[in-house]
Amino acid sequence: MSDKAAAIIASGRASGGLDRQDLDEAAANAMDCMHAGGLLPSFVPPSDPYSGFRVGWSFDVGDGPDSTKADQFDKVGNACADTEYYPVETEYLAQPSAIEAHDTALEEQKSLAINCLRTTKYSQGEDATWQEVSTALTEDFFDRRERSCYTSLGISG
Repeated sequence: MSDKAAAIIASGRASGGLDRQDLDEAAANAMDCMHAGGLLPSFVPPSDPYSGFRVGWSFDVGDGPDSTKADQFDKVGNACADTEYYPVETEYLAQPSAIEAHDTALEEQKSLAINCLRTTKYSQGEDATWQEVSTALTEDFFDRRERSCYTSLGISG
């Protein structure tokens, strides 16, 4: 963990918990680190307040594929994410308020999916598990594509 990440965590703990701005600051620090290492960072913001960024990076290997150079760049990207971002994300997501918000949102999303699936041959009961709902959503998607519940609900990933 970097000194910057440790300071963000200490400040967040002192103020009663980390917030979204703390996570944004950690992401900015990791992106600065990646830029300094010759990478083009890709931090996709979460669509909700209880999730972390999708972390990635790209780089130019020059005239052709060079696995040694690619491995070196990946080491830089991983080091930046591991020291600057992930410790703060872990602390943020482990907070009881974030866990509760995540669980509540998952239940709401599951309820919306079950309601949508009622209009299809993949209908699920209210007591269906997330695994059952997820399987039904996937089957519905492969069957109906752009008209599927997956698409209409805007589910990604």
